[in-house]
Amino acid sequence: MIDTGEVLKRLGVEFYSFAEGGVEPETANITFGEILGGLPGTPRLSYLASKRLYRHQYEAFVELCNGKNVVLRSGTGSGKTEAWWLYVAKEKKKALAIYPTLALSYDQLSRLEEYSAGVGMRVFPVDSTTRLRKTGKSFGQLKNEVAGSDIVVTNPAFLLMDVKRIAVKPSTSLLLGFLSKMDLLVVDEIDFYSPRELSLLLSLIRILSEIRGGLQTAVLTATLSNPEDMCAVLKEYTGRECSIIDGKPFKRPDRVFIVLGKNLREEWLKLRVYRDVVERLSSGKEIARALDDFDEFKKNYFKVLEVLQSLGLEVYPARLDPVDVLREYVNDEYATLVFTRSINKAEETYRKLTSSLPENKRSLVAPHHHLVSKERRQEIEKLMREGHVKVVISPRTLTQGIDIGVVARVVHIGLPDDVREFHQRNGRKGRRATIPYTETVIFPGSRWDRELLTRGVEVLRKWIESPVEITLLNRDNKYGLLFYALYKVKSGGRLSRDEAEFLEKLGLFKQGSLTRRGENAWYYINFYEYAPPFGVKRVFVGEEGETYLEDISFSDLVEKFQVGSIDYSVDGIVTAIQRGGETGRSVRRIVVQPLNEHVLLKNDSLAYVLEEYRKVKAKWGERASVFQDYLRGRLLTEVVSNVIPPTSGFGMYHKYPYKTVWIVEREHGRPVETEVGSIVVKDRRVIEVPALTAGKYQDYTYGKFVELDHSEDMRRIRLGLAFLMVFLREAYRLPLFTFSYSLSTLGGRKSLVLWEEECAGLLEKLAWERIYQELEAYTPSEVAEVLLLTRDEEAHIEWISLGARWSLAKDLARRVIEYILTSDKLVLTFKNRKFYVPKPGRHLKLASLDVLLVPLDDKGDIIYGYIALFDGEEVVIEKVVREFYRVGSTGEVHRRLEKLLNAGFKVLVFGLERIREEMHSLNLTYQAALLSGLIHMRLVEDVKSKATEALGLEVAGLENVLSSLPESERQFIGVTEAVSLSDVERELINIQKKLGERLYRDHDKASSFLDSVARKYVEATSRLIYLLGLVSGSGLP
Repeated sequence: MIDTGEVLKRLGVEFYSFAEGGVEPETANITFGEILGGLPGTPRLSYLASKRLYRHQYEAFVELCNGKNVVLRSGTGSGKTEAWWLYVAKEKKKALAIYPTLALSYDQLSRLEEYSAGVGMRVFPVDSTTRLRKTGKSFGQLKNEVAGSDIVVTNPAFLLMDVKRIAVKPSTSLLLGFLSKMDLLVVDEIDFYSPRELSLLLSLIRILSEIRGGLQTAVLTATLSNPEDMCAVLKEYTGRECSIIDGKPFKRPDRVFIVLGKNLREEWLKLRVYRDVVERLSSGKEIARALDDFDEFKKNYFKVLEVLQSLGLEVYPARLDPVDVLREYVNDEYATLVFTRSINKAEETYRKLTSSLPENKRSLVAPHHHLVSKERRQEIEKLMREGHVKVVISPRTLTQGIDIGVVARVVHIGLPDDVREFHQRNGRKGRRATIPYTETVIFPGSRWDRELLTRGVEVLRKWIESPVEITLLNRDNKYGLLFYALYKVKSGGRLSRDEAEFLEKLGLFKQGSLTRRGENAWYYINFYEYAPPFGVKRVFVGEEGETYLEDISFSDLVEKFQVGSIDYSVDGIVTAIQRGGETGRSVRRIVVQPLNEHVLLKNDSLAYVLEEYRKVKAKWGERASVFQDYLRGRLLTEVVSNVIPPTSGFGMYHKYPYKTVWIVEREHGRPVETEVGSIVVKDRRVIEVPALTAGKYQDYTYGKFVELDHSEDMRRIRLGLAFLMVFLREAYRLPLFTFSYSLSTLGGRKSLVLWEEECAGLLEKLAWERIYQELEAYTPSEVAEVLLLTRDEEAHIEWISLGARWSLAKDLARRVIEYILTSDKLVLTFKNRKFYVPKPGRHLKLASLDVLLVPLDDKGDIIYGYIALFDGEEVVIEKVVREFYRVGSTGEVHRRLEKLLNAGFKVLVFGLERIREEMHSLNLTYQAALLSGLIHMRLVEDVKSKATEALGLEVAGLENVLSSLPESERQFIGVTEAVSLSDVERELINIQKKLGERLYRDHDKASSFLDSVARKYVEATSRLIYLLGLVSGSGLP
């Protein structure tokens, strides 16, 4: 294998390198062949048969054979596909496998087809192109072919559309025949999906479980952080037990090379003359050290260049063409994947590389992107496996789901913007034990690389090694409930009360049927976006005519493809949005042309922008070159949108494009000393594009409106918000853009709106009071400053202007959370202590239970019992009458409790033993036993001890707490009338006096006042128990 380090040394190239250790899963003492028995086999199956199973593969196989659902969590290259296929092949099961897209699943599909052919099983891929691929066959023939298959592979977008067909007109479904017979549902690459899509996936699993009772499910993941929640959902939907199985990834030892430039030592010697100049700067000590020590110079090479250039000193950085290195890889025994940031860059690199090679070696290099036909891309992958293609250059089409096996090296010409995609790129290599080691080669080539490297190569290394964003399942995300409830209506199912209320609140359901808005929601709700099930056409107009590019989504139209926006995939610019339709307002297609000044001058709006750009560059004393500034990351475009999000929880948000702006960055900046070392800050100018915008986008998500104090400095609140997002990325591993925010001022009123671009439900789910506490102890990493810049450049500028102090940013973030807590939660004061507690509601999945026992006589022959159950919104009270050995009750509380438990609620009580004893006294033996069982299942929690700890005083009884609550706190829990035990006792004495010896005969005729007071009392205590649970955190995540 070619050693990149030796190649770079031979070329006189300096680099920074480090090594990462390999990982290999544990193996089981059994082979695939031993489980499957005698195999006629295909070459691929014969190879698989000889391999020993990994331990996690064998455990998954065993648990599936035991009839359980499985959540298999293991890294790339660990054979998750083979684990479930082995079960299907051995037990002759029918399986539906869901992959994010069939394009991504092609590699898995080819493996499944070859494996299955060896055991006489048939695999059928199904997506929107199936009918086109199966020309000459009727729809009925296709349905029969699908129904007769053993394994059907599809994507969630097609599956959701087919489920819609099942709901409305089952005869039009292509999959129904197979779905009604399938045994196993496989959901692969679950890490690929956004929170909104995960919620829809859960709804699809629920619906498929209803179509095929007892459905078994296998979920495959690399980064799911809460597999326990996934298992709980699968058990609820399918009725099967669920096992979580963890496995290690397969990863060869990796050598990482960050390419710095040619002849750096010579350059260092030349630059040392500036040492005294930089040392006099307040931020120059770090640069002076680099000019003293060559190793420090290498580590901080890009930072030194930026600082010296900012001082106006003549610096000519050494350039290196990646092709000089890529040329060497053509002769390697293993394959190399080269990733670029655009199709044009991939094509340019391909052309330069092939032109530098002898004629007989040019076929060893190939481009791979969506403008290359699918058939050619599949051919290239096949040639790579066979060793006939050695270097493949791609922007994104090979980042996920491909296991070519012979790839030993990944080259990045420009890093991706997020670490998840970086790891996805790197996950394509080193998937065979025969590969001695792998290589990661980074050629800095974008603005993002420069931002990282100007902080030093150690910061880049920290970024590379930082953990990826987690995949977080929120089973309470209402987006999935939205689709499921709409499906039930369209398929003729009966909605539960909660489902009906949910749809009615959104204006989608009224008087037993969907409203017009509800019908629109059913049409627009699709897997990847809330829009019609087709994209917007995009055409590239160049010298050779028109070329249709990949369709764009309706959300991308609004956010990225307005006139004046750069199309980064083809190094072009949007020059026109063409409309059509009956009204003439529907967007028909997007026109993209090459990004050059000739094109800009022919367009009125863009000609104006070009002149403004030239004016800015002239003021800075810099040469104007639109394309060169774009390539170097000094020219960006952004679409500014007007967003109207929901302001109090789950609801519809609307986004309208307002304007497109060009953001021009100065070539040289100024050094600033910060807590994380010196950084270079560059001036920027924003130029508005005077063009009309088009399109709109809407979807359901979560949002929150918060009114701010009129004296707040909005720039500082913005910094607090951005820093909070950085904290959530580093401490919770949430994606940096999980939440969006908007600050506004209207007259003397100031406000903040938070919302989720991708509906996740985390705005309601996160424990903000715990985050408030954790912020105090948080120490930002070396990457935090770059994350802050990435998240919000205006906030980053404010941070710099305030002295670049993390402590101040932390205080501002805590200030933001205080606002969130006071809007999302109420402040309760008890014994001069403040508590932030959530507003009661069913979304908390908590219920409180209390019992009041009222013996009418001294012997206990007649006992009234009042049982109250509060679910956060409604109290159900049931009266139980025990006369001697006879018990009379409606069972209303029991039925309600059963429904809440099935919905995932936990039950809070105060004095567990008292509750059980009082139920036994009422001869409610079954209910008492049920309570004992719930205790073992950890579904019941006694709040007494936790409340004592939280309040800092002994909570002996509910009466004492209730009587000491201020009026405002009583109103918070819905207690509008003060009732005490003495009031209940007084009414009891009145009955006893009034009836005397007639008590046993006529007690039911004289108990109305006692019933009224007792009901009010037990309602108040059940609400109080709920409040104590909120204050003490009982039952809350």
